Amino acid sequence: MLPHPRERLIPVYAASLLFPEEDGVSLANELEVWEGDLSRPAAYMAAPFGRNDADRYFAIYIPGEAMEPRFKAGERVILDRIKPASIQTDVLVQLRDDTGRSLWTIGKLSARDRNLISLTQYRDKVTASIHRSKIRHIFPIIGMIDDDR
Repeated sequence: MLPHPRERLIPVYAASLLFPEEDGVSLANELEVWEGDLSRPAAYMAAPFGRNDADRYFAIYIPGEAMEPRFKAGERVILDRIKPASIQTDVLVQLRDDTGRSLWTIGKLSARDRNLISLTQYRDKVTASIHRSKIRHIFPIIGMIDDDR
C-alpha cells in the first residue's frame, strides 16, 4: 500500500543474510553480509524526528546479530541518504556486486582513506578492510527503533 502524499512516511526495507558456504561473496567470510531489494519496501513508518524532508531517510530491519548488543535482529535503523558518514559512527554499506544483487553490511566506520574503509562489527569484534571499488554507498545510521510495536 502506498502512503498518502500528505503523510510523511519513509520506506522500511527487509534483507536476508548471506552465508559464506552458500555464496561466493568474499566479504561474507569476514563480515555479516545481507541481500535486500531496495526497490520494494516491506513497510512504511513515520519520518524520523518530525522532519518534513522524508525523501532523505529510509529504514532497514536488522536481519542478523553481528551488531549486538548495539543493534539486535528485528530492530529498525534509520539512515540518511544525504549526510556524509563520519569516522567512529555506525553505518550501512551498500556493496558493489558483479551479478547486480543489492548487497549490504553494517558496522562502525573505524577508518577511511582514499582507497579503503575499515568496518568493525560488534558481536565478534570483527574488523575488515573494504576497497573503495567494492563500495557503492555508505549511509550513516542516525537512529534506531525497537520493533516491539
